[in-house]
Amino acid sequence: PAPPAASPPPPDSPAMPTESPHTNGASSASETSASAAATADDADGASRALACEQLLRGSGLAYFIVRPGQLDDRAGGVTRLQFSQEDGLLPKRSVPRADVAEVVVRALLDPRACNVACAMSESEYLPGATQTGAPAGQDISKMLELLQPEKT
Repeated sequence: PAPPAASPPPPDSPAMPTESPHTNGASSASETSASAAATADDADGASRALACEQLLRGSGLAYFIVRPGQLDDRAGGVTRLQFSQEDGLLPKRSVPRADVAEVVVRALLDPRACNVACAMSESEYLPGATQTGAPAGQDISKMLELLQPEKT
């Protein structure tokens, strides 16, 4: 049998300092540059995604583009969803991975979802089951029906 795993030292032990003794709680230059690099990576990723969307639109193929908010691991079918087709709008609210998967599968089977691009997130206005205690009970097919195909 394998030996038991050693437990990590408690957070207040000297082996795991929470701050550098040289910064007095201030962020270091390396932390600041890492944060700036992450922001630049996000902007670069967004421009690559936009380029890919434009390539797909110009291909002549039917498409369904979904721009989900931050993905989370909540249960699917509980959160009320919100779709938007405003240009350049990236959702600020999160959305369960399972709900994104459900929307993508429904879009594959629904001809009304051809040549549609939209942002998707948790609704800011309608409560989900977590607030009301009842299932969200939304019809994704009806939601897809409201989305407008893009003009080519």
